[in-house]
Amino acid sequence: MKRIIITFALLAMLGCGATPDGLTELNIRMPIPVIESHAAPFIAAQKMGFYEEEGLKVNINPSSAQLNPVTAVLSGADEIAWLGGPDTMLVAQGKGADLIAIANVYQESNFVGIMTLKDSGIKTVKDLEGKRLGMFFGHISTDIIRAWLKQEGVTVEEVNVVFDFQQLIRGDIDAMFDFRTYGPLIMEHKLNHSVHRMEPKDYGIRSWGYTLFAKRSFTQEHPEVVEGYIRATMKGLKWSRENTEEAITMIIGVNPGLNADFERIVRGMLADIYDEQYGDGRPLGWLDPHAFKETYERLDRQGLIEEPFDYTKSYTNAFVEA
Repeated sequence: MKRIIITFALLAMLGCGATPDGLTELNIRMPIPVIESHAAPFIAAQKMGFYEEEGLKVNINPSSAQLNPVTAVLSGADEIAWLGGPDTMLVAQGKGADLIAIANVYQESNFVGIMTLKDSGIKTVKDLEGKRLGMFFGHISTDIIRAWLKQEGVTVEEVNVVFDFQQLIRGDIDAMFDFRTYGPLIMEHKLNHSVHRMEPKDYGIRSWGYTLFAKRSFTQEHPEVVEGYIRATMKGLKWSRENTEEAITMIIGVNPGLNADFERIVRGMLADIYDEQYGDGRPLGWLDPHAFKETYERLDRQGLIEEPFDYTKSYTNAFVEA
């Protein structure tokens, strides 16, 4: 019987080393501090033994405002991380960080948005002028929303709320960042508050799903580890799409506080995104060059790239296509 090991920790062991049973230990950083349906491909790869089949012991570590995916990888706390798009990674590269994207999950997602209470009177981004906007500092949504507000010439007071939806309900803040497959669903299905949602894609700014990345030096020094990790993760992505109920059971096993009916709603939305992304036969995990071109050029126009660089070297499909 395969021995499956799942470790969750705020700080992982440094480096890529071997375990006593001969597995290569790999530390991965999530973009959020909780395990839920978005993490199903990674948890499935762990629980089904796909990582172990590749000779890997994978530690999946929750994120925080203090240790987000970019800082975790750059500090050496983790070898690989994922973000809800390439934006934060590209901004870091403009500051000299030598990072490279190695795969994508849910690329055509447009996850990020801003939500308000339905009766707030706030209907457009312009209505946010001078308002208090709840953010999750260090999360990909922060970079996307700041770029969006800058494009529209809107100034807000930012408040770091993470996932404290009660601040929006109480009126402590006027609006709040969201992921369309999480925040609005929590508000409406669990907290019984209707919301109005604004999406950056309606203003010409798209967000590109989970971008997996690492230090370039790590991918060069350990290509076989990266290749095995991507191969196992994509098996987990496919398995979780084809086995919805089993995937939900797995996630609840890791986080018993989740509600199965709610997770079915989320998994259904993610299944639609999966089918849209891979319906044309592209390899699982494939990185769209246009996503990097569009995102880099937008960030550069908005003055968020400190030092220009060749964005075409910010990603590779070599591990996806291996």
